[in-house]
Amino acid sequence: MDLKDKTDSKDMINLHRKYKKELNSKKYFKELVKLERKETLERANNKKARNYHEVGYFMASDNILKAILNKEKNTRVFREYSYSTSRIKERYFILDNDYNYKALIEITDENIIPFKDLKVPAKEYKLNGAKSFAEYKEELFNYFKEDKTEEFTEDSLVSIATFRIIEKY
Repeated sequence: MDLKDKTDSKDMINLHRKYKKELNSKKYFKELVKLERKETLERANNKKARNYHEVGYFMASDNILKAILNKEKNTRVFREYSYSTSRIKERYFILDNDYNYKALIEITDENIIPFKDLKVPAKEYKLNGAKSFAEYKEELFNYFKEDKTEEFTEDSLVSIATFRIIEKY
């Protein structure tokens, strides 16, 4: 992404001071993530990306990125939390493994289901490098379970979000 050297900004130092005794609070974490994204985008060479400091992102491997850009893949599975809200109209950057901005997408629809009911087409799990649906589902389960924010079980909810490409970079 061609970033300048990272040193803590005055805003970052002030944020740490403000929450000195509450570094594990959700409010601190939310403000920290927002500020980190903003500062990362400010340091990026991609001037268009700077206009979207409120936008989240996710990384995509080469084969998934190619499928997204060729409009062969337009869904993503998200973990739901007790505090989750609708993702419809949310925007996300798609980044390659070198943190280069490749596309901006917008969620157009979502279907929330229990994890145990998750089904995806063969091309979806093969893009992720899994040999079978069972392998894909197990890897996804373990990935979601790693996040200790809330317990994740077979009955936990996931969102299958459909997206459209707004812009390619």
